[in-house]
Amino acid sequence: WCFSLAGLLGALGGALAAHWAAEGGLAWGYPACFGAAALLQAVSAWVLSRTRPVNPPPKEAPPLGTFLRERLRDFRVGAFWPLFAVLIVLLQVATASTQLFTSFLKDRGLGTADFELLAPALALGGTLGSAWLGHLMDRFGPRRALVAALLPLLAALGALALDAGPWPAALAYAGAGIFNAVFGAVLLTWMLRLAGPDQGPAFTGLYGTLTAPFNFLAPFLIGRLAASSGYGPAFGASAAAALVALLVLALPLPWTAPGPLPGRPSI
Repeated sequence: WCFSLAGLLGALGGALAAHWAAEGGLAWGYPACFGAAALLQAVSAWVLSRTRPVNPPPKEAPPLGTFLRERLRDFRVGAFWPLFAVLIVLLQVATASTQLFTSFLKDRGLGTADFELLAPALALGGTLGSAWLGHLMDRFGPRRALVAALLPLLAALGALALDAGPWPAALAYAGAGIFNAVFGAVLLTWMLRLAGPDQGPAFTGLYGTLTAPFNFLAPFLIGRLAASSGYGPAFGASAAAALVALLVLALPLPWTAPGPLPGRPSI
């Protein structure tokens, strides 16, 4: 619900920001967007600093060397962690093409004013995706939630192929928003579940560090592919990664078994 409500407010902010950009351009529109964003980020950080934890603090992490050796041992034992890593890379490649949607549509002739529809569509997709995927994660585990996220992405890539104006583009943006919610509503909570109640910060930090290169490389390589060969191959590469991810999720492994998080209410 945190991610979902943030997306709902993002829909309002996206419409306003696109309107400012269309009306004011580089003279005042974009500077107003950036200034408002910086102010709201500062307010958000201040509000967060005023909250109080509801859970006891995690146990003290072991020395870094010991922690890394234990994680390397976990990676070598069993099939879960290597496949988890493969799945993360596939999801990064799958989402990389969504960062090209704007340049693709600009090249197809859509104007800045059209993003008064597209920006809210992206945020509303994230709103729906966060609530829906988070619900599936809580009730049925990561496998069903990840499958539910990948299908709207494939539909979004298909909608862009229609080339029929802003409304199919809005559907594509909404599908991208639903899929991108997977990184917060599913993968982050999955990592916290794997870490257990004692080592959440340590596992989350390690996860962010190990995935950072792919956060950079996947969009960079997909962008280079689009520049050299066109948008079709770039979008095709992301679609292929999504399909391979679905195949990985179909493997009969224990970590794909449904199972709700303990103590979570149903919706």
